[in-house]
Amino acid sequence: PNASIGRELGIRQILCFTGGNTQGGTIDNFDHILVESQVYYDTFKSQGRSVSFAFGTNTKLFDPERDVLKRQTKTIDVLNMSTFAQWKRHRLLARTFKNKQLNVVTCGYMYDDHEMDCWRDCQEAGFTVLPHVSADTVAHLLAASKSVVITSDGTGGSQRSVLEALAMNVPTIVMNDSDKCSEYIREAKWGWITVPTEEAVWEAYLNAKSAQPSNKGREYVMSKWTEHHYADEICKYSSAG
Repeated sequence: PNASIGRELGIRQILCFTGGNTQGGTIDNFDHILVESQVYYDTFKSQGRSVSFAFGTNTKLFDPERDVLKRQTKTIDVLNMSTFAQWKRHRLLARTFKNKQLNVVTCGYMYDDHEMDCWRDCQEAGFTVLPHVSADTVAHLLAASKSVVITSDGTGGSQRSVLEALAMNVPTIVMNDSDKCSEYIREAKWGWITVPTEEAVWEAYLNAKSAQPSNKGREYVMSKWTEHHYADEICKYSSAG
């Protein structure tokens, strides 16, 4: 698509930037940029661009007190929700929890022509491996989970998965080389940030397993990352002159 068409027509253009190259060839065609993470905010701000935060998760869907969720038995020891891609580091997940006699479930888009080792490693480790599932199914999986482990590196996203887990008050573990995922855990003052090694991830899991139930995750999400915060920011800049 021609990213300059809005400017040619005198229409204000806003980019919802989820990740990737911050100096792409079409970036100058946008009047304002909406970002999900502090790292991208700082990058665009340093370039002198108009930028603000706009992100969130569906707190009505991801609500541990929903009637269909709150009675769910916690039968999943470890849940991972992420596309089966190399930078999501499913091999680290597989090596950490293989032969640990735990119920580990991972779900996400599965490629059948490349990066197939990502889901095969999980299958060989004895995990329950699911393809991409609906958001409502993710909410049910989270309600049944004792912990969430996101092994993604800093290449791209997984932030949405972290917010969904926090909104459901599920103890959440992320890697310290993912600045975007770590940002939420650090701000929430709840969850675990660890180095991406098998020993460290396992230790973090044990700490999460023994943690007392807390509402801090959801309180944090409700303070700034709800669907209402998301919509308000988009409307604020899309309606500006």
